[in-house]
Amino acid sequence: MTEEGLFKDFIGNIVELGYEQTRDFYNLEFGYQHFYYRLADSLTRAEFKQMLTENKFELIDKWEE
Repeated sequence: MTEEGLFKDFIGNIVELGYEQTRDFYNLEFGYQHFYYRLADSLTRAEFKQMLTENKFELIDKWEE
């Protein structure tokens, strides 16, 4: 998948979550932007890693071309 395809899939998923405006998620001139925001009751790093493992996420050390 190309970077553009990956980005389009990402935005599609964001829209499916209920976001109506996606402009704040990206800037075509400067590339994808990401933000770090945690709710007061969010998971700790260890809890988050455990949740990902339980949901069958896998660690990827590098991209396969």
